[in-house]
Amino acid sequence: MSNINVSVDCVIFGFDDQEKKLKVLLIKKKINPYDKNNSGEQIALPGDLIRVEENIDESAKRVLFSLTKLNNVFLRQFKTFGDPKRVQSTKDQEWLKNFRQEPHERVVTVGYVSLVRMEDYTPLPSYFADEVKWVDIRDIPLLAFDHSQIVESALLFLRNELNNELT
Repeated sequence: MSNINVSVDCVIFGFDDQEKKLKVLLIKKKINPYDKNNSGEQIALPGDLIRVEENIDESAKRVLFSLTKLNNVFLRQFKTFGDPKRVQSTKDQEWLKNFRQEPHERVVTVGYVSLVRMEDYTPLPSYFADEVKWVDIRDIPLLAFDHSQIVESALLFLRNELNNELT
């Protein structure tokens, strides 16, 4: 029997005051960082596995900081994603083989969401993130794993929360 891993994925929405647009923070990562021929890239949400001794909320803060250098961001847990096949696609397995001892093991992820003013934060790439950028929610490219579904769920959650606050 294989292990079940737990990860966190952070959906950071940023409001761009100048463009009056909602954006999401994404990272770009090399599929194989050890390949000098640049084997390709994936775009993803900031996310990673939690540590065994770590509180899950603290893990979300650590992962967000380790990949983007963003600190003091309010994060709210919004949903758990547990499809057994969520990390099994060929493109995702190719990346996982470079970072995990057991890339085929199941990963359950806990989604966190935040809404920030982009002007208040300056993300910087770190750890396995080669680039960090704000992307208009209408222009999100194909994302790694099930991150497109996670972004959609986070957006729905945010809309529902705002509707509840306003009514």
